[in-house]
Amino acid sequence: MAFVLFLPMFLTGFTPPLHATAEVTKNEGEPVDITDHQLEEGDFKVISGDGTVTYNDDGSATFKVNSTQKNRIVYNQMKPIKNGIFEADITPETSAMNRFGLIYRVQDPSAYTYVGTGDTNNQYFGEIFGPTNTWTSMTSDVPLEADKTYHLRLKFTDDVATLYINDKKVNSWTLSGGVDKAGLLGFEKSRGAANITISNIKIKETEPSKAPSTPPVEDTISSDYMDVAIDQVFPRVIEYRVGNKIMDGQKTPVYGLKVNGNLYYPEVGFKKLSKSEALYTLKVVDQDEGINAVFKLNLRVEKNKVVYTFDEIKNSDKAKIETIEFADLNLISVNSAQTNAKAKLTNLSSDVTKPGDTDVRVDSSMGGIGTSSRYYTAFLSTDKLSAGVWSSSEVNGYGNLVASRYQNEDGSKALGIGSSLLYYHRDFMPNPQSKPTIKITIAEDLNRDDQVDWQDGAIAYRDIMQDIPGSDNVNNLVGTRIVMNFGSQVQQPFLKTLDNVKKVSLATDGLGQAVLLKGYGNEGHDSAHPDYGNVGERMGGEADLKTLIEEGHKYNTEFGVHINAQETYPEAKAFNDDFIDGPNSKGWGWLDQSYTINKLKDLYSGTRAKRLDELKAAAPGLDFIYLDVWYQDQWESDRISEQFHDRGWRLTTEFGTSVANYSTWQHWATDKNYGGPANKGINSEVLRFISNHQKDSWVLNWPEAGGTADHPLLGGFELAGFEGWQSDKNFDHFIRKTFDTNVPTKFLQKYYVTNWKTIEGDKTKTNLEKEIKLIDPSNGDVVAVKRKDNSKERVITLNGNVVLDEHAYLLPWVEQDFKHPTPKAEKMYHWNLKGGTTTWTLPEGFVGPNQKVYVYKLTDQGRQDVKKVKVVNNQITLNAEAATPYIVIPDKKEKGLQIDDWSKAAHVYDTGFNSGTVKDLHTKVAGDKNSVTVVRTNQTGDARNLSSGDYYLNIDSPSENTSVSRVITDLVPGKDYVAEVYVQNNSDVKAEIKVAVEDGKEVSSYVLRSLQKNYVKADSHASNDGYNSKMQRMQVSFTAASKKAELFLSRDAGEGNTKFDDIRIVQKSLHNQASSKIFEQDFESVVQGIYPFVIGNTEGVEDNRIHLSELHAPYTQKGWAGKKLVDDVIAGNWSVKVNTGNKGLVYRTIPQHFHFEPGVSYKVSFDYQTTANSYRFISGDQEIDVRDIGAAQGLRLNDKLSASTATKTAEFTITGSENGQTYIGIFSDGTTLNGDTGAGTFILDNLRIERLD
Repeated sequence: MAFVLFLPMFLTGFTPPLHATAEVTKNEGEPVDITDHQLEEGDFKVISGDGTVTYNDDGSATFKVNSTQKNRIVYNQMKPIKNGIFEADITPETSAMNRFGLIYRVQDPSAYTYVGTGDTNNQYFGEIFGPTNTWTSMTSDVPLEADKTYHLRLKFTDDVATLYINDKKVNSWTLSGGVDKAGLLGFEKSRGAANITISNIKIKETEPSKAPSTPPVEDTISSDYMDVAIDQVFPRVIEYRVGNKIMDGQKTPVYGLKVNGNLYYPEVGFKKLSKSEALYTLKVVDQDEGINAVFKLNLRVEKNKVVYTFDEIKNSDKAKIETIEFADLNLISVNSAQTNAKAKLTNLSSDVTKPGDTDVRVDSSMGGIGTSSRYYTAFLSTDKLSAGVWSSSEVNGYGNLVASRYQNEDGSKALGIGSSLLYYHRDFMPNPQSKPTIKITIAEDLNRDDQVDWQDGAIAYRDIMQDIPGSDNVNNLVGTRIVMNFGSQVQQPFLKTLDNVKKVSLATDGLGQAVLLKGYGNEGHDSAHPDYGNVGERMGGEADLKTLIEEGHKYNTEFGVHINAQETYPEAKAFNDDFIDGPNSKGWGWLDQSYTINKLKDLYSGTRAKRLDELKAAAPGLDFIYLDVWYQDQWESDRISEQFHDRGWRLTTEFGTSVANYSTWQHWATDKNYGGPANKGINSEVLRFISNHQKDSWVLNWPEAGGTADHPLLGGFELAGFEGWQSDKNFDHFIRKTFDTNVPTKFLQKYYVTNWKTIEGDKTKTNLEKEIKLIDPSNGDVVAVKRKDNSKERVITLNGNVVLDEHAYLLPWVEQDFKHPTPKAEKMYHWNLKGGTTTWTLPEGFVGPNQKVYVYKLTDQGRQDVKKVKVVNNQITLNAEAATPYIVIPDKKEKGLQIDDWSKAAHVYDTGFNSGTVKDLHTKVAGDKNSVTVVRTNQTGDARNLSSGDYYLNIDSPSENTSVSRVITDLVPGKDYVAEVYVQNNSDVKAEIKVAVEDGKEVSSYVLRSLQKNYVKADSHASNDGYNSKMQRMQVSFTAASKKAELFLSRDAGEGNTKFDDIRIVQKSLHNQASSKIFEQDFESVVQGIYPFVIGNTEGVEDNRIHLSELHAPYTQKGWAGKKLVDDVIAGNWSVKVNTGNKGLVYRTIPQHFHFEPGVSYKVSFDYQTTANSYRFISGDQEIDVRDIGAAQGLRLNDKLSASTATKTAEFTITGSENGQTYIGIFSDGTTLNGDTGAGTFILDNLRIERLD
């Protein structure tokens, strides 16, 4: 360049050369305007890294980077500028263009702002370096690929940077808090080598528009409650007047409106529509940005609320109006001249020791003048009024409101609350979203505590905040739990879940349940995401799912499914190369490697909506969605929430603060086992005050974690269950948790919080709540929760009467919906953790004229052991067993729930023996009847993995051959079926399953002593926590001759017991018996599991990394993305895939699945693929539970399988042992695993066993 005006200190000492081809500004006072087509030696300076710049004969320069460090160069031929446009052509020699971009306002290598690519060459974002380090979310756009030329244009004005590539806008980012003064411009490349040719530099300095000085014209809009002073010149509320009480708005004139991130001073028209309403018309024109827009803004007052709504937004030019923001407009404000001026500001926090609330006293000592910070909610108050703001802003980080600290002209210090930017029509979206809206609420002493503070504003805020669909029923959902299916095993078929709903309903006297089906689709949890409509055929398919939902609704139960919109698996039909963020965008990898979804494209293209429609069609009665691993920002979270709500689904999710506007249940908030103290529920007294009744998203009671978790007065829902999630199978633990923790939590959620008192202390160490009051909005009932003086425990009163004292209570129960008048309580729940005698006062009007109540113990058989209790002076005295729930009712005639239709639609009555008896009209017992009982497991303790409360059929040491039979119903003649049952035979004689059809044919299978442990974690019969279970499935196939058949479960005479459980009848044709001597399994038709194999011990009792893999070529197959080494499916549509590198038994057959007859020889063959030389084919006749093959007992064959990435057929000869326990299986010596490439995996197909005699 020909002229240098200024160089920062880190560049001084360098004198640039002159060259005539650059067009430059000549005078120091003029703005910079450079066009440089001839780059020459010295035009760029390397300021960090080991990169170099080579200048080429054609006037370009090549930026050569060889390291992963931050390599930065700056253009040296200019004075520093603060605002402007920076353009250049770039041609990379590589497509590895992640972390390449433009840098501006460069002060030194540690102080500048970056805009460019992110983790991949098609993601773009902005990042601030100095004085803070923050970054924006990523935007996907055109990839920067090798040997292609791209024209980059960066416009940066104040806090806004807009990037264009080839004259197409990529995005605008607001980058607040970075360098705010003039600096140089340049380029940065990090995280990998690259050669990038740069040419045609253009730099133009710009100046922001100047604000007008139009004097204000004051007007007033009014409601019956208040007058609101406004400015006709600009939509500004000056102040809110309630009688002689005043809450300030924006006291000084402002004029600015930001559109798409750029600041404008619009032409404004004003029209008074009515006493309470005004219309502003704002016009903005900017040809460079494609804007010729008219905004019609409605400003109105409704009772104690003021509402800003952009009713109409039209742009006659080409740009979409993406964002709107009022510049420097405070919607409410307080100052140090006002009495007791305070602010309560809240951000989202999930750390139990770091509350999200900030208290600010607005007085002469308030610091931070001139700064602004963003918050999720904000309340201002004086001794007269309290005010809050809700904004439809959806900025990243949930900082929807801006709190600004400033000084008024009179010298008073002030704090004002404004709105962050408002989204309207994102550039990539086909249609605009709902109208941008801001609401302000003004409150006096609403909670009647003779003072005005944030709590009054928070009460009023409930009327202006966004609706949370489905939240009205949260208070009734006491029995929320997770049902787990995983890895093709079908641990919890849909119809079994229906029986468990009935069981819980009996045990809780009909309390509300919410059942989350984790693994409803494909092969179970984390299989084939995100094929939402692909209901798992093995779990029962659409028909059984619909039955579960329709019948379960009769038992006060909601049903939801676990879905994933973040990750996808190659076996999913939705999966394709354009659907993901590239083949290197790896997500969770367990059964298969997942890849992250291009979520914005999934939204704007409508593909996600289509898949959700498929789910709606498959399960029309579904109540809620559980959205797994969702990391996206607020705007995307709100869009996916709308997609769920549009289909009638309530939303729940995983992380404690995720989807904060709409989620009604957060897994990590309610489960101590996840996230740790830093990642639990929302830690904010403000947010819990507002929405305690709407969500199970709060910090739960976890004293060991300290902070807010140390005995919160409102309690907190705590997850428990018994249906396989984390191997939980302790029904009795679930009931204890339900009554000791969750019933009191839900009782309090039936009321609105109104008052919140705390004591002084350190919130990071312990919970400081002293007393919380709540009110029934319908009948005015008052609940108070008080901390005891001598402990952290609590007492709850209802209208002054104690209803809970520590862990004993008598709580009246109603179904509350906050829409209709609260009904009268017709029952009360009693619980006493320690047991003993307690006396309670009854609610007014609860007892009838006979002055008696009836007390039933609650069990999983329903109401039991009724006792009549006299009422004396409206009080009753109860004597309770420890940790036992009771129901108290005023009328003995109410017998409660009765179940007479166990296992509806399951073809057999009471498949899980939940009735607790075989003495019914459905069951016949032949032989030694005294040996036949139904037993309830009873491992003592509170661990979730213990087996306590599961019923099974037990035949113990029968003196003669004994059988139990039930009729199989609702069969379709001519159709093929499979009958199966879990069995553990602890004897050396046969235990058998048999089906007799009406044409006289019988089919059967048997098992001798059970040897193989059940390692399937989600199975109700998993072997862990001292529950040494060897229960495995046993099955037979039959063809229905009529609508009925008969099922027999039998045991030969002899010592030892045999356990049967979980009968299942499935309509399915199996093709395993090719002839009387040939068994074939190509895995194309399997009821459940990996029959004839069962899971081994490679991971212990775990969600094992073995499943039936489904074909989705080319993505599941060898060669995909140039990296996949083996096929996930060898032949047909299904194979067995092993995705673990651990040592041990991978899987084996068991005798009831295939009988190797004693002394008979068999030829065994199968196809396989693997890169590893660590897998073995084994055969033996004893239990095998070792990780080292050398320790295995009873092996008859042990052959290494050679690695082969082409399909290889293995063939062996096996002779059945005399003990009848011969098995075949696969064993692993351990290998390095790469789920992305398939290295180390083992794929098996086309098993064939041929009898050779």
